[in-house]
Amino acid sequence: IIDFASRLTKTLNVFYDVIGNLDLQSGSEQLTPAETAFDSNSAISGDNRYTKEVKRLIKENHEAEDPNKPRGVYTNWGKRTCGNKASNILYIGYMASFMEQGIGAGTEYQCLPENPNLNVDSDATGIDSRNTRLAAVRYMNMSIFRGSGKQIQDKVAPCTVCETPLRPTVKMFPSVHICPGDWVPEYNGFLVSNAHGKLRSEFVCVNIDPDTYNFNNKVKGEPYVLPVKMGSQEGSTYTKDASIPCAVCSNISVTQAQSSAMLIRMMYVLPMILGRTYDVKKNTVGVDIFSMEDIETPRVTEESFYRSSLKTVETSSDVKEILEINGDLSLNIKAGTLAISGIGSYVKSALQTQNSLDILIKVRFRT
Repeated sequence: IIDFASRLTKTLNVFYDVIGNLDLQSGSEQLTPAETAFDSNSAISGDNRYTKEVKRLIKENHEAEDPNKPRGVYTNWGKRTCGNKASNILYIGYMASFMEQGIGAGTEYQCLPENPNLNVDSDATGIDSRNTRLAAVRYMNMSIFRGSGKQIQDKVAPCTVCETPLRPTVKMFPSVHICPGDWVPEYNGFLVSNAHGKLRSEFVCVNIDPDTYNFNNKVKGEPYVLPVKMGSQEGSTYTKDASIPCAVCSNISVTQAQSSAMLIRMMYVLPMILGRTYDVKKNTVGVDIFSMEDIETPRVTEESFYRSSLKTVETSSDVKEILEINGDLSLNIKAGTLAISGIGSYVKSALQTQNSLDILIKVRFRT
């Protein structure tokens, strides 16, 4: 992988020079250095040679799915997707709980799948009026949710059961919206539960950007969920009647060898294939070297980072040497904050100038 990345870098550098020095008045001989570099730095010949090399590398370095690898499971309440792109959807469904009849029932919310496999009890003697019955759960008084409170009022809450490969421990943290330490964020939201004065239920974390499930018909005694509010407590640091945020987080479980192998692939293959560069001086996140167009506009991200490092660069410069890696980059400079998502980069070194500049670099590695 390292050898391929090195050869591809040499080829791209020549392409940069040729493209940057193109003269419309000159002929096709200007492209000769690029053609030479393309041929000489490839280990194979023929069409699509670099694509073939990439496919070969992927095949050689592909690890077979290990049925025994650690994994966790969580429910993303209020959403039809998993909160983390690295998590896998097991099934999508809707939130269900006991109907408000009588005094006996379970307390845990259930995520019923869209396509159930139910065995109808044909024995009439097996049906009893004392059986607990489940019904879809609807939202109530959800104004705390990002402007969607009115849109989701009285609508059924969806849910998604998600799998977290290599992250076997999953926990909901109340009263925070950012995962602690090296925990990996799955999603964040607000605590909800059954209404006050009703039967007891568990507390669950409903996604801060909730979806709805398409159920129109209401039935008597349907359950609802409402945001949980903080009560009064002398000497408490909590604000009375405040809604309580929550974060659902997972914890990574990989060996050092597994982590190193994954990191090598991320650092050397993906950025080189995409061929993107970044200019922190210009008002741009990145430029596609083939179209020379901005990839996206700058934006500030408030996403948490579970792998981060601080590096102080003593000097600013017009030109910076960039080491490309896969992650999220945040440059905290005098003019403000520039955030880069997706394939990122960080400053490896800087040329000497008279001004000084502190750059805060945070990189997230998806292992």
